[in-house]
Amino acid sequence: MSDTVVLVHGGLWDAMDAERFWRTTGIAAGLSSYGLTVVAPDRPKQPTGWDVEVAALGGLLENRSGPVTLVGASNGCTVAALLALRYPVDRLLLAWPATGGDAVVDARTRAGLLDRGCAAELVDGLLVGRRCVG
Repeated sequence: MSDTVVLVHGGLWDAMDAERFWRTTGIAAGLSSYGLTVVAPDRPKQPTGWDVEVAALGGLLENRSGPVTLVGASNGCTVAALLALRYPVDRLLLAWPATGGDAVVDARTRAGLLDRGCAAELVDGLLVGRRCVG
C-alpha cells in the first residue's frame, strides 16, 4: 500500500478545479511517479462557508488506511487546515496561503469575490475563515 497525498486546490468562487490546478501543471503526475497515491478532488464551486467545503471533502479522509499527507494550496489552505483538525492525517502542508491577513491581498480577493456574485457577508466570513450562513 502506498502513501496517499490528498491535494486541495486553490481558487475561491471561480472556475478553478483540480484538473487545472494539479493535473495540467504536472504536479499530480509528478507525485504519482514516486509511487504515491494521489487524490485530487474538486472543491465546491460557490460554498457558503468553509464548513461546506469540509463536509464535501471530509469523506475522502474518513476511512483512509496508511499514511496520509494533506496538501492545501492558495485558498485551499483554509480547507486543508480545517480538514486536518477534524480527520486523521499524518502530515499537513500549506502552500501559498491566499488569505493570510495581508490587507492588500484581502482587499483584492474581496473585490474579486463580490464581482463574481458572492454576497458581502459570505465574503467577509470566507476571508476570516469563520463559518458563514447564507
